Parts: sequence; structure tokens; C-alpha cells
Amino acid sequence: MKNKCLLLSLLLLGAYATTASAGEWLVGARVGVAEFDAPDTDPGVAAYLMVGKEMWNIGAADIAIEGEAGVTVIDGEYGPNNDDLSFSTFGAYAALRTKGPVYVIGRAGVVRSEVDAAGAPSTVDDTSTDPSFGIGVGFGGMGLKWEVLFTSYGTDGSDVDVISLGLLF
Repeated sequence: MKNKCLLLSLLLLGAYATTASAGEWLVGARVGVAEFDAPDTDPGVAAYLMVGKEMWNIGAADIAIEGEAGVTVIDGEYGPNNDDLSFSTFGAYAALRTKGPVYVIGRAGVVRSEVDAAGAPSTVDDTSTDPSFGIGVGFGGMGLKWEVLFTSYGTDGSDVDVISLGLLF
């Protein structure tokens, strides 16, 4: 976890240093349902913290660099015995948000994920780094941004799809 925090800090420090006329900082939290695309699994509930910085204004949209860390807060289930399935993630993204009180979000990046499930007849302990993509819609006003976001990333052997509700400020 220390390495993840250090990497996020360095990423954000580097992003801040590269621009003198950058836009606003983005800080927020998300909660969502994480569905594992694997046999005999049930979804879990995950929570995410996100920090980002709007770096470029391209007219009708802003491009931000974001770091996001997440963990399961309610484990999913795995296998015939419904064993606990948990995960943690750390991702770095480039995100595009159109301008306006209602806006569209697109993002692409890389996610480092750790998936753990223990029980008979098998154990899953998977750590991988994979591409990640997301799309969503946001609603802004009074300094707050509500976002509904679909994000997908792979792990060795399966995909994880997350639909989340987030609040940014």
C-alpha cells in the first residue's frame, strides 16, 4: 500500500510540475458494483478514492490525469462454496470530460489489480497490470460533480466490470 501511495504522489507531483496554467484539481470518491467475468462468481461492492488534475483545455472538453485506488468493501463470492472474493486496484488514467453542467466522460489507462479468493476446490491469487477503459456521464453544479461511470479492466483469465456512482469536488 505504501508503494501505491508513493506512486500516486509522484504521478500527481509530476503532473502538477508539467503545467503552469492547468485547470482545477479533482478529488473524489466512488462506490460501485464489481462484476467478475469468470464462472461461479457473484459481484462485490467496491469503494474508490480518486485524485486528478485537469491538464489541458481543448475547447469543448478538458483532459485530466487521474490516479485511483480501490478495494472491495463487501466481498464477492467465488466457487461452489461461495468463498469470499476480494480485490484491490490502483490505476492511472487520462480522462476527457466535456464541458457543461451535464457532461460525458471517457477515460483510458492502466490498472494494477490484486484478486484473492481462497477455498475448496481452488484458490485464486492473481496480481496483474492491464489496460482499463471507462465511459460515463456526469452532472455538475455548485462545485460538486456527480458521476456515473462504467469501467472495465482485465485480470489474468477474466475481466472485471465496475459500474459506480462518484462524487468529485
